[in-house]
Amino acid sequence: MGNGIEAPYLAARRVLLDALEALQPQLGALVLAGAQAVYLRTDADALPVAPFTTDGDLAVDPRLLGPIPALEGLMESAGFRLDGPVGAEEPGIWKKQVTVEGVAHDVPIDLIVPAAHSPGGRRAARLEGHQRRSARKSSGLEAAPIDNDVMVIEALEPEDPRSVRVRVAGTAALLVAKATVTESALERFGALFGRRGGAGIEMATSSLRGAIPEERVQAICLAYSRALYEGLGRKP
Repeated sequence: MGNGIEAPYLAARRVLLDALEALQPQLGALVLAGAQAVYLRTDADALPVAPFTTDGDLAVDPRLLGPIPALEGLMESAGFRLDGPVGAEEPGIWKKQVTVEGVAHDVPIDLIVPAAHSPGGRRAARLEGHQRRSARKSSGLEAAPIDNDVMVIEALEPEDPRSVRVRVAGTAALLVAKATVTESALERFGALFGRRGGAGIEMATSSLRGAIPEERVQAICLAYSRALYEGLGRKP
């Protein structure tokens, strides 16, 4: 199944298509971002390792979002539920369980409103006509509603004939998203990838073993970390 693609990625693509089909009435206000957008923009044959992600990120442009139908109604009708205990659900993180190759996978689809387009509130985006926790606000995707074009997203499982046309964040928007780093995340990034023997470098080395020499993985991580800190005017 899936031409050798790992089951969690098959599940992530299947659930992404489920969400896009459910959100069809509001599709014009959505832009695919995150890892699935990166892989759509990348020649898979040029990658040293197979594409892999376990979730999906959809940027929501409130300027194009209609008050009806409500996001929560569309998602719930397709079998999605907000993550977290009842009454304390995480804003915008919609999960759905699917079974691939006999194993159950809980796949999150994040509905994210760029913080610049969502004044007020801390985590939950305030969208007219939509439940308070239906989407969350976050920095980093401000360029997605501007830099995008329509692409066809196809299922990865041979027996699934579905495909959906949706706007996909462009390369510049994806780079902006990756470069948007909070102070706490920057500190954690430095601890993981900014020094020899960091846990992040060890994980990267392990994941890429056999595809890229260990010394090169380490050099890339350290060089990127230095460039990131220099670009932000910070000392590593």
